[in-house]
This record gives sequence, C-alpha cells and structure tokens, in this order.
Amino acid sequence: MRKKLNNNTYKYFILRFMAGLDPTLVDALNLESAGYFHSSATGKLADLLGFGSKKKDISITNLTAIDIPTEYGNLKIHEVTFVPPVVSYGKNIIGMITTDGKLIHTKHCYEKREQFQIEK
Repeated sequence: MRKKLNNNTYKYFILRFMAGLDPTLVDALNLESAGYFHSSATGKLADLLGFGSKKKDISITNLTAIDIPTEYGNLKIHEVTFVPPVVSYGKNIIGMITTDGKLIHTKHCYEKREQFQIEK
C-alpha cells in the first residue's frame, strides 16, 4: 500500500480520472446518488463507479484555518460560510473552516423527496 501511495500514478489516479469527466456528468452522478435525478445512463454509471453504495451517515470536511484577510480598508468581512461539496459517500455533510479566530461549521443533507407525476 505504501509503495503505491508513493507512486503519483497510483496516488492521483482517481483525481485525474474524475477531472476527465465533464463537470455536468459529475453533478448528475451526485444528484443520482442523492435521489434527486435519475436517468438510465447516470444510474448505470453511478452503479459502476460505486456512487452511493457505501454511504456514511456523516461526512466531515475541514478546510482548517484559511489565510485570507478579513479587513480591506474600511470594509470588513464579518462572516464566512464554507459550503462543503456534495460527495457520493455521505448523507449528511459537515463543513468546517476557521477564519479570524472563529470556527464556522455548516451542514447540509439530502432528504429523499417523493416522486410526483404530472397527470394529463
């Protein structure tokens, strides 16, 4: 395992692979796994790539302390919000960021919506 992780070809394979996908396809796969979108193409691809097969109840992402100024002359940033990315392996996602000596956390989750049909 360590030998492979020391090799950048193995280590960054998934990043290069995912970067090669069209961003709208990645969004469609995430929406598919969250239950907000379905097509036969995204359903099959999401299954092949393992989207949603092992969802964790809580996924945490932490940007740690960000090094950005909060004062610009007479202007001051009073609040920063970090919106964590949608990930295929988490139901509830908590994002944390520290700025200006404060820890800010956000949470978002996907709730399954009932499918509706348009009556003709």
